[in-house]
Amino acid sequence: MRIAMKIGMTLVLVAFAVAACEGERAVTREDTADPAAEAAAEETATGINLGDLADGWYRAAEEYDPEADWRNIVMIEVRDGEIVDGRWTAAPKTGGPDKLTYSIDGGYNMERVSQWPWHEQAEATIEHLISTQDPHDTEWDDDGVVDAISGATMTVSYFFELAREALSGEPFEPGPYNDGAYVGEGSAGDDWKDIVHITVIDGRIESVHWAPEPVGGDGPDKYEYSVEGEYGMERVSQWPWHEQADAVARFVIENQSLDNMDLDDDGDTDAISGATISLGGFYAAASDAIAQAR
Repeated sequence: MRIAMKIGMTLVLVAFAVAACEGERAVTREDTADPAAEAAAEETATGINLGDLADGWYRAAEEYDPEADWRNIVMIEVRDGEIVDGRWTAAPKTGGPDKLTYSIDGGYNMERVSQWPWHEQAEATIEHLISTQDPHDTEWDDDGVVDAISGATMTVSYFFELAREALSGEPFEPGPYNDGAYVGEGSAGDDWKDIVHITVIDGRIESVHWAPEPVGGDGPDKYEYSVEGEYGMERVSQWPWHEQADAVARFVIENQSLDNMDLDDDGDTDAISGATISLGGFYAAASDAIAQAR
């Protein structure tokens, strides 16, 4: 009987000791937890902490690429630490309306290869981001397609990459120009009349296309003529005419004006690397287009 009582007392003491140890370990874990480290880990997992962002629109655009038909642009709106809206469009290489407007107006014709028009698929992609609240939370296949987005079968990786870039920056302030597509004209020469197409998106010049038209006849504009290898400027210059026109377009997009072009009396400039042609005709036509956008 005494042996049984001793064994019982021993078991009770062991139980109390184990409970005390567990309680001590629990207190130790709680006391040593680092809220800042946990927050950092959560931010790393989600890619961004929306609560740290000021209210407003955030914007990112692809870099100018003369080989691309469209240059993607994404806007994301944040309010009270949440993504509440977005916009996805693209600037055309050769002028005209932006891609969102072009699709809404029925010009893009994605319906030929897809069940849904481009702007509806763009909207479905934006809604997916709003539902996940994290541009890092979406994976795509090798073609940039996301199976999780119902109503979007096109490449959407551009959108999420730019959304990540946009939200890593500062709120966006619109530029000084009025959105739209503008066409400026210069005076006609013996063979060509200078024409410049400019597209403004979010108040910024996002597309510049210099495409002089032939005087007194049909046929391709000078840009197309050069791309086809018919203009023959390579005989007298290091760069084909259309590549020099691309360098001029890049300069205007990066500077958002003609102010730093600094032409001499012959229309030449040292400000644009890769452009040795006279830019007097371009300057006149581009000034006309920009004046329309103000």
